[in-house]
Amino acid sequence: MIRVVFLFACIFTVGAQGINYTTWMTDHASLISHKTLGDISLVATHGSGAYNLSNNFINLDSYGPPFTTLYNCLGDIASTIGQPLGHIVKLFANGVQAVNECTTKDIYSQLIDGSRALDLRLNVFENDIYIAHVLQGPSLSNVLAQVLKFLRGTTGELVYMTLGHSYGFNQKYINILALLLNPFLRDGFAITPVAYPGNLLRYTYAELVNSGRSRIVIVIDDTINPDVNSFFSSSIYSPPDGGSNTLYGFYTNTDTIEVVISNQTANYVHAEAIPAPAAIYMTLTPTNAIAASIIVNNIIADFDPIMKILVLNIFKIALAVDNMDNLQLSYMSLYDIYVQQNMIARRKSIIEDIQSARTTSNMFLIYTDFYESNKDMIDLAIQYSIT
Repeated sequence: MIRVVFLFACIFTVGAQGINYTTWMTDHASLISHKTLGDISLVATHGSGAYNLSNNFINLDSYGPPFTTLYNCLGDIASTIGQPLGHIVKLFANGVQAVNECTTKDIYSQLIDGSRALDLRLNVFENDIYIAHVLQGPSLSNVLAQVLKFLRGTTGELVYMTLGHSYGFNQKYINILALLLNPFLRDGFAITPVAYPGNLLRYTYAELVNSGRSRIVIVIDDTINPDVNSFFSSSIYSPPDGGSNTLYGFYTNTDTIEVVISNQTANYVHAEAIPAPAAIYMTLTPTNAIAASIIVNNIIADFDPIMKILVLNIFKIALAVDNMDNLQLSYMSLYDIYVQQNMIARRKSIIEDIQSARTTSNMFLIYTDFYESNKDMIDLAIQYSIT
């Protein structure tokens, strides 16, 4: 997708077709310099910071069943099978992690692998700001340091970063967020609403990347945005948060691939009718029953047969209240759902089928989980961007 001069020696990731994923925008600048941002395609990792999750729960009660239902059973299970409660809680956390981890790669790896859009979910925990997906992930300071490392090591790449799903913020943490983001402003990496008024997606790559450096668009949840002159509004530039007609698209909350295809096709058709660039979500969401299955399976995986029966009975009785007791014992992680639905193998052809029927609306953001299974989505985004 973009071309710019690469000045620093750093890790290169080269694809089968000779594409350098670390500098794919820089290397194709002559082909995309005239394109508007909305006409470039970026792969976005869904839940970008949901890797290497800890055993610390953040805001567990707000998620409700099945998380709270299962958690409330742990004391009974520990006493029934004679194991320490702390050990059972750790197994539960392992299960929650298996439900929520969307990638195994850290932020810097995602960027050098060619992904250019990040979905960061912010939670306050123990007097700091962390990435979280039920469980505590890396600190925001760590994540932003990885982004800065990438920006400083390249000279023509463009990153699109959304900060949302906030929990626990007050003015103190909004001020901390401003301090953490200041290096992007101070060092000239941030593309700002003041410098680029109006519709950001209508500016060309050449207009946005015009100072021999990589740039970043920072989109923040309106409730925690510390400076509307420096950071863009999620209600406009993060479709699920605002539903604006500037950038259109929504998640499909389903674990069934055919429903994803139907809904995302409809979203793309609607984006074309506006017209507006589209955000397409090639992601699967486990039902509560499937999420419960994954968590339970991780808890009982190493138990002996009799212990498994005892524990399953305790869980099933509790889950029956919410009609989630039909556990599927084959699922151990979110990734297993992708395999069962054949999403990894089919996602590229699905996107191609959706896009081929339309000509006037571009897929600006293509969200995906487990991009590292292969580079098909990144290759496709690059193809769309440079042609």
